[in-house]
Amino acid sequence: MKSLLLPPHPKERRIVFKNAWTQGYTPDIDCYLQHGGYEELKKAIVMKPGEIIDEVKKSNLRGRGGAAFPCGVKWGFIRHDDGKPHYITCNGDESEPGTFKDRYILHNDPHQLLEGMAIAAFALNVHLAYIYIRCEFPKAAGIVTKAIEEARARGFLGKNILGSGFDLEIYVHQGAGAYICGEETSLIESIEGKRPYPRIKPPYFPAVLGLYMSPTIVNNVETFCHVKQIFKIGSDEYSNEELLAEMTASFLSGVAGIEQKIITSSAAYLQGWLKKMKADPKLIIQVSSRAQKAADYILHYQNDDPG
Repeated sequence: MKSLLLPPHPKERRIVFKNAWTQGYTPDIDCYLQHGGYEELKKAIVMKPGEIIDEVKKSNLRGRGGAAFPCGVKWGFIRHDDGKPHYITCNGDESEPGTFKDRYILHNDPHQLLEGMAIAAFALNVHLAYIYIRCEFPKAAGIVTKAIEEARARGFLGKNILGSGFDLEIYVHQGAGAYICGEETSLIESIEGKRPYPRIKPPYFPAVLGLYMSPTIVNNVETFCHVKQIFKIGSDEYSNEELLAEMTASFLSGVAGIEQKIITSSAAYLQGWLKKMKADPKLIIQVSSRAQKAADYILHYQNDDPG
């Protein structure tokens, strides 16, 4: 997979995909620790759960699964001390044709995902979590399962994580190839061993009635990786508009960068819609200045190609 990727643009700052696209980087825990792995978990484990959620809110992290729902707001729906079991499910189904960004992480940097999930679990009082991986990704499932075993052996998962008294177990759950399992409630039904039919919302919002009818947070693979990065660079820097533009350019160039025309047309399409939304007050969409800045940056990125 790595051989298909272009080298970073001089103006590009890779965050989540930095290690996954580095030649010589391996998915084992020793390599991850050599690159500063699990240092952010060490920071988070001594914080108060509410402080962790506040940092995620300040970062303005939005879900990377497609809906772009504010991650910190979603986490805030769960009451830490409500007396109910809480769960986390990581959506690694990635069933849209042609999508493969999450697979890069699962194959090349699985411990980044585990660290982000562990931070989230501590913040949300979760002791059992699942990583849902579609059956067409058997290699990814094997790599992640091995990473879980490595993390447990080093004290980053399992009982009494880092001597904190906090317990967390993570398991890989492989799907059966159903496209609909990319939808969060269908994914939950599948984990429960049922046919993956979407649940009606309301009342079945996962944060209220999720896995086993208990409060559940469902986030995308990349979203959990960004949680780790927020505690690495800080929520203030993470929410910086320039960094957002750089990450957007990095994402588009990584997923569609094999063909430059795709990037340019995607950016132009985004700019066109932004102009349309600004001109038409009937469109009930709040236009983000960050999205405009990102689109401008991407076009500049392509027009200023040093190669």
